[in-house]
Amino acid sequence: MEHNEPTSAQLGAALKQILCSNNMTQEDLATFAGIPRNTLNRKINGGVFTFDELTRVAHVVKMPLSKIIALAEASALAGKEAE
Repeated sequence: MEHNEPTSAQLGAALKQILCSNNMTQEDLATFAGIPRNTLNRKINGGVFTFDELTRVAHVVKMPLSKIIALAEASALAGKEAE
């Protein structure tokens, strides 16, 4: 079985989806996670998160980090199947 690692962009897309389903804005997330809004925006749009930042994001959206990663992996798999 082939493993498809999600890209930073796919992780960002998963986070956007999570924010939408929680009726949160990036500004809300930035405030509650203690990440500057501009930094969060840059990272959601393809930048690289630190583990600490991701754990704070997971805490704020009340979702295990593993589930956030799984959503990004599912996006990677869907993209691979579309090729």
